[in-house]
Amino acid sequence: QKAEAVRHYYNMVFAKLLAWEERVRTRIHNFRMPIRDPRLMRMVQLVYFTTPILLGYGLMQAVIPSTDKVRQEIRDSPTGRQTSPLNDTHKQQLQSILDDAAARHYGTKK
Repeated sequence: QKAEAVRHYYNMVFAKLLAWEERVRTRIHNFRMPIRDPRLMRMVQLVYFTTPILLGYGLMQAVIPSTDKVRQEIRDSPTGRQTSPLNDTHKQQLQSILDDAAARHYGTKK
């Protein structure tokens, strides 16, 4: 029942928001002011063309996390803390295998 009441509340808020948007959009689109100057018309077209592109780019930059931030979150996560010592152990083992192979190939241990 509580979930249903919350859902009903959000539906009402969303319906009011849509009604407000419809009223504003209708009011804006019913307002007509002819643009007779060709340069002004080009400027309006440029604004209408570039605004969604710039806003979309800005939105994407805001929601895409930085690589360094994601790496730090992985390191700070419980899984990252558990695998970090294991990774160091693997690196040491692989380095010793590489050193042994180099010693066999070159005849000396590096």
